[in-house]
Amino acid sequence: MQHETQQGVSSTRAALILWLFTVAIIDAGILIGMAAFSFTDILITIPIAVASLVCGLPALLVLLFVMALLQKSNRPFKTKLLGLHISIAALALCYGSLAFLDFWRWQTTLPYLAGITGVVYAAGALSIFINRQLLKQLFNTYYEQDYYYPSSSKNNVTMQENPYYGNNSQTIYATTGTNKILIKGIITAMLILVMLIPTAFVQSLITERQQRQKEVVEEVSGKWAKPQTVSAPYLVIPYTEGKVDPEKKQLVILPDQLDVKGTVSAENRPRSIYKVLLYKSKLSFTGSFHAPITLPDSATLQPAGARLCFGLSDFRGIEEKIGVTLNNSPYALQPGLPTDVIDHTGLSVPVTITQADIEKGIPFSLGLALRGSGSLHFLPIGANSHFNIQSAWPDPSFDGKTLPAERSITGKGFDASWQFNAANLPFTNVLQAPKSLNTNDIEFGVSLVQPADQYVQSMRSAKYAILIIGLTFVVFFIFELMQKKPVHPVQYGLVGMALVIFYTLLVSISEIILFGYAYTIAAVATIVLISMYAKSHFKTLRSSFIFGALLSGLYGFIYVLISLEDTALLVGSIALFIVLAIIMYVTRKVNWYQTEVPQPVTNVQL
Repeated sequence: MQHETQQGVSSTRAALILWLFTVAIIDAGILIGMAAFSFTDILITIPIAVASLVCGLPALLVLLFVMALLQKSNRPFKTKLLGLHISIAALALCYGSLAFLDFWRWQTTLPYLAGITGVVYAAGALSIFINRQLLKQLFNTYYEQDYYYPSSSKNNVTMQENPYYGNNSQTIYATTGTNKILIKGIITAMLILVMLIPTAFVQSLITERQQRQKEVVEEVSGKWAKPQTVSAPYLVIPYTEGKVDPEKKQLVILPDQLDVKGTVSAENRPRSIYKVLLYKSKLSFTGSFHAPITLPDSATLQPAGARLCFGLSDFRGIEEKIGVTLNNSPYALQPGLPTDVIDHTGLSVPVTITQADIEKGIPFSLGLALRGSGSLHFLPIGANSHFNIQSAWPDPSFDGKTLPAERSITGKGFDASWQFNAANLPFTNVLQAPKSLNTNDIEFGVSLVQPADQYVQSMRSAKYAILIIGLTFVVFFIFELMQKKPVHPVQYGLVGMALVIFYTLLVSISEIILFGYAYTIAAVATIVLISMYAKSHFKTLRSSFIFGALLSGLYGFIYVLISLEDTALLVGSIALFIVLAIIMYVTRKVNWYQTEVPQPVTNVQL
C-alpha cells in the first residue's frame, strides 16, 4: 500500500506568510513613493509599518479562513490558486471602498478607488507569486482515508514512515476535528462588517438627497425672500463740529419707547418632490423718540437733514408699501441708508423735525407686511422695548442670546414675548459720531423649523443599520445551530442586502409620503421577504413566524428610537441589554467548541 507523505505546511502558517509579504510589499511601495517625492524622514517608516499591520488584521482573518477552506478542497491546484486570487481581489476592493467611504462621489473618487484596489491586489498577487512553492506544498497535501482510525473514532490519524524503525515502523499523528461553530461565527461576524460598506453608501445617498433638498430650498427662498432681520426705526441727524474747518458727523437717536407686535403665518410650497417652508408676517412698530441732545459748543446740529431709517435684510420680502407716521406726519420709506452704524441695508426718508421736538418727544408708528423663509429676527435697539410674536406654527425655535420672557407653545401654535430695557443694552439711545455696532450680540428672533424631516429621520435610522443587520444575522445563526440546517454565507449576504435595500426604499418612499407611512411600507416589505426566505430554508412555517415577529419588533424598536430625542439613549441601552440577555439564555446550552480530546502521538510497530 502506497502512502502520501504529509508536508509540514499548515494553512495558518501559509496565510500568515502570505499576509506578511503583502504588507511588506505595500510598505515598500509607500516608502519608494515617498522617496520619489523627496520625503526622507526615516522615522515615518515606524508608524507606517504599525498602521499597515493594524489595518491588515481583517485581511489576515479572511486569509486564514480562505486558506483553510482551499486546503480541504479537492479541486486542482490551479483552481485553488484562482480562488486565492479572487479572494485577494475582493479584499483589495473592500480596502479601496473603505479608504474613500466618507468622500464618495462617483465622478471624482472612482479613479482613486480603482487605484487603491489595484495597488493592494498587485501586492497580494506578487506575494502569491513569491510563495508559489509554499502554496504548492499546502494545496497538494491530502490525507487518505486508509490511514484514519475506524469511523467509531472521531480523531483523524495520519501515519508516516519512521526512519528509525525502517519501513515497518510508522508514526501515528492524532488531529482534532475542526471547530465548525467557531469558524462559522467568525464568518458571520465578518459578513456583518462587510455589510457596513453598502450601508455607508446608503448614508451617502441620504446625504446627497438632503443636499439636493437644501439646494431647492435655497433656490425657492431666493425667489421668495431669505431669512429676515429687521430693526426698529431710528433717526440720523447730521451735525458739524469745529469753527474753522468744520467736520461733518452724524447723530443717531434710537427709540426711547418701542412696542412691536407681529403675527407669522407659515406655508409649505411644493417644488417637485420637495416642500419648502416659507412665511408671511404682519408687523407693527409703535414708540417715541425722546432724548436730551448735548453737543460740544463747537458743534452745530442740522435737523433739516434728518432722516428716519429702518433696517431690513432682504427688500424682496416687502409685500406692501411701508407706511410710517412720525410726529403725526405720514412718510413713505425708500431704499437706502445714510449710515451703516446699525444696519447695512434698509430704507430711509427725509423728515422735518427740530431739536425741541426730540427733547419733547416724537411719536412714531410703522406697519410692515413682510415675507421670508426660515427665520424672523429683530434688533432690540429701543431703550425700553417690548416684542410679541404669535403664529399658528407649532414648532418654533427661539434664536439669539435672549430667550422669550414669556412663551406658550401648543399644537395650535406659539405666543412669545421679549422685554428689554436700557440696562440690557450695551449702548445708550443717543450715539454721537458712532462706530458700527456689533448687533450679533443682541439679535434675537424665532425660526420656523420642520420637526425632523424625512432625511434626518432616515439618516438616524441608517445609523442603526449595524444593529438590525447584526441581530438578524445572530437570529439566523441561532436557528442554524438549533435546527442543524447550515445557512450558506451567500444566503447571509442575500439577507443582508435585503436589510440594506430597506433604507433605499425608506428614503425614496418618504420623499413622496409621510415618513411614518414610508417606514411602515418599507419595513413590512423587508419583513415579508426575509420571513419567506427563512421558511424556504428551514422548511417550517414556525420559523417564518418567528422571524417575522422578531423583525417586526426590531423595526418597531428602531422607529421608537428615532422618534425619541432626550430619552433615546436610555431606552436603547435598556432594550439592548434585554436582547443580549435573551440571546445568552437561548444559547446557554450550545457546545461552542465541539472539539475532541487529541490523542497523544505514539509510535506503532507494524
